[in-house]
Amino acid sequence: MLISKQNVFLPCCKSPEYYNKLAEIYDDLYLNEQLEKINLIYKILGKRSYGRCVDLGCGSGISSILLKKICKEVIGVDYSIEMLKRSKSKSFRNLILGSIEYLPLKFDSFDFILSLSTLHDLKYFKLGVYGIYKIMKRDSEAIISFRKEFDERFKIKHYLSKLFIIIDRKQALKEWIYYLRKRNI
Repeated sequence: MLISKQNVFLPCCKSPEYYNKLAEIYDDLYLNEQLEKINLIYKILGKRSYGRCVDLGCGSGISSILLKKICKEVIGVDYSIEMLKRSKSKSFRNLILGSIEYLPLKFDSFDFILSLSTLHDLKYFKLGVYGIYKIMKRDSEAIISFRKEFDERFKIKHYLSKLFIIIDRKQALKEWIYYLRKRNI
């Protein structure tokens, strides 16, 4: 297992300690909700496949299951060590302890990014979204989701359209799911 610990400042609204405590029961609480989003994402992506992919805010590894089916290489990033241990228990090996706001990843290095139910917890969500943009390769794609109330309050669609081409936007339970392609600015 690769878990690298980066010296990363973590200014997120929900602390790693919060998710460390939640890790043991996370799947019991959120499995059905996450699976509904994953099924919708399968419909959005169709039969696409990708090379190098990253699951930002991979948590217990539920959403990484999707990536294992469509990607040659999957890396999971989360700022909760206990959540990463849960991912490891689902046979994920390339795991990195780090914050989405200050990604410990090389620029222009991923073909596909998945970030479900994470960015609305960030204190500096624009920094997180810009971080996603920087690690994406030219013409690469991403799927990200936000709680509906967060999306509307902060005009995320407007902000995303500056950095990404919005290919699609679907509603799933309490969230909007955005399918994006990197704008080459």
